Amino acid sequence: MLLSSYEESNINQCSTPSLTPIQLERIISYIEGYMTYESCSDVITILVKHYWRNREKCKILNKDEEILTILKTLQGHSWDTITYILKTRKIKLLDDMKKIVSKLLNTYYPLLEKSIDEIVGKTSIKLYIDTK
Repeated sequence: MLLSSYEESNINQCSTPSLTPIQLERIISYIEGYMTYESCSDVITILVKHYWRNREKCKILNKDEEILTILKTLQGHSWDTITYILKTRKIKLLDDMKKIVSKLLNTYYPLLEKSIDEIVGKTSIKLYIDTK
């Protein structure tokens, strides 16, 4: 009952996951090629799980992209295992995952190239420390 009433009240909304400035900076660094998937997997997991929890009308990934998110992020298979399962080269999978994460990030947090340059390398622990 509560779940159905919640769903009805949010029927026209696609929600955005809550990411901290540091998490946003890390995920942007991954997309830009400065960090590996493994170093950002916790933030990627937040994005992917949020994608799968969102309403059907909010789904933006194609079938192949969804399969890759399931195999790598949700099931935690190694790149080699996914290469074997999908019969695809590892380098293509790595590139595809970056494109998927970029697509999700741009959907939830539309960022311009200019604002990306302002975010990367500017976040510090000072955001989290009470300076009173």
